[in-house]
Amino acid sequence: PSMELLLFLLANAQMKNLMFICAYRSNEVGVDHPFADIMTKVTESRGEFVAKVDLFSLSQEAISQFVADSIGMEEVDSVKELVEVIYPKTMGNIFCVMQAIEELVRKNALYYDVMCFEWRWTVDKVELANQVGADVVETVKSKIKGLSVNIQNILAVMAYIPFSVDVSVLKELLLTDDALDENEIASLLKEASDEGMLIFLAESGHYVLAHDRIREASRGYLGEKEDHDQLLLHMADVLQRLGKGSKMEWC
Repeated sequence: PSMELLLFLLANAQMKNLMFICAYRSNEVGVDHPFADIMTKVTESRGEFVAKVDLFSLSQEAISQFVADSIGMEEVDSVKELVEVIYPKTMGNIFCVMQAIEELVRKNALYYDVMCFEWRWTVDKVELANQVGADVVETVKSKIKGLSVNIQNILAVMAYIPFSVDVSVLKELLLTDDALDENEIASLLKEASDEGMLIFLAESGHYVLAHDRIREASRGYLGEKEDHDQLLLHMADVLQRLGKGSKMEWC
């Protein structure tokens, strides 16, 4: 139904003074994908109003400006050494760049000098490069390991749920030694969002994982734990129970 509604709105010639921006990953939308079919029909009916823009990874100059802005440096040249380490390992992917900066901060290679009120790094470029992982998934897993056990458990559960879920359902899905009430879970979700792991959707009032690499890292981290299979079995039992003759909308 949502796809049909989107086609109706986009192809409606009576629709005036309204711009639609649709974003998708080209490697995930093939010619047989429903969205590709929609765009073909819209282009045929209203081609003069349709523009396609291919977005690629950011240039080193753009990343330099981003890094400078992120750590409060006015001059781009002042972060040249930092960017020369970060850019080759991220190739301009902004999510990877953000994770690389956070990793340097976690490892204290990049730190805020409270005496001089500015961000600094005192190690040379070779040492900086050694502190930045080449695999962004491993970098995110390293960040997850630094979070509280309860947040780790929440991320592990959400990594296997394709959609957002209500707090009450999330409570059922969690497999923890200490039972958490809904207020505690809501607080943990907010904390995970502050850490950049989740995004809050105002429309539904639910949280979702902020990036597919976070989903991949959460699954990988769970796979290293002994209770991996036990958690998946527990989740399957809960979802099966919720789906049996229940009118409860769990996702």
